[in-house]
Amino acid sequence: MQNDLGKKPSLSGIASKNISLKMMNIETGSPNRKNDSLHIFFMSLFYVLVFSIALYLFSVQAFSYVKIAEFNSHVTLTKIVAAEPFGFTVPHPGFHLMILALSKISGMDVTYSGIIVLSIFVVIIAFMIISTLISLLTEYYSKEQIPWMGAGLLLIFSIYFPPISKYYYLG
Repeated sequence: MQNDLGKKPSLSGIASKNISLKMMNIETGSPNRKNDSLHIFFMSLFYVLVFSIALYLFSVQAFSYVKIAEFNSHVTLTKIVAAEPFGFTVPHPGFHLMILALSKISGMDVTYSGIIVLSIFVVIIAFMIISTLISLLTEYYSKEQIPWMGAGLLLIFSIYFPPISKYYYLG
């Protein structure tokens, strides 16, 4: 085997090329499309599971008889903003406007729209956590282990989950 200049490549040159490709996370062999498709499928299921759990937890917050979060206060603010969008100012209107927009587009009540918007935010946060972990930990852990670490980190953040913390996040 010779290169374009007619010289045989040295073994040290091949080894350094492979090491530099691995450092840049470039696959040197042919990609295993079946494993990649399977990984994408399982990650999609993982994010659906995260969305479902978040949807359930935010539903509990929204429809609880005891005030366990400020969610209902934000829904009330959204209703005030909806009645007079430019007459009432909210310090952080983006969340309220997203709830209102989803409510107007879908025809749902603002409470359900708020639950969905918050659940989507949890999925985005989970994606960001997992992406960060993948960029930092791929040489230590497999790509199948990292999402579960991300789920663990997501649970110890400010979401009420009774088996982990008896305290409510009043955020």
